[in-house]
Amino acid sequence: MRWAARHDADADALLGLVIAHELGHLLLGPAHVDDGVMRAAWKKDELEALRQRRLRFTKSQRERIQQELRARAELVAGPTSK
Repeated sequence: MRWAARHDADADALLGLVIAHELGHLLLGPAHVDDGVMRAAWKKDELEALRQRRLRFTKSQRERIQQELRARAELVAGPTSK
């Protein structure tokens, strides 16, 4: 990844971040936020947070992702008998 090399970022970690960001779109929708994983364009601060393994989804994003995953799992599992 040229972008990673140009910005002295770990290419594997950056790829993981890109995957997390895109999965975030699948689960949260198309919106971007001002900071964190779902930021539209990462800058120096995000790269430093990535190096320190502290770049995250917000608490509300995590809760929405978990809710969406539970809902999707219920759809796949189908109705359960009680």
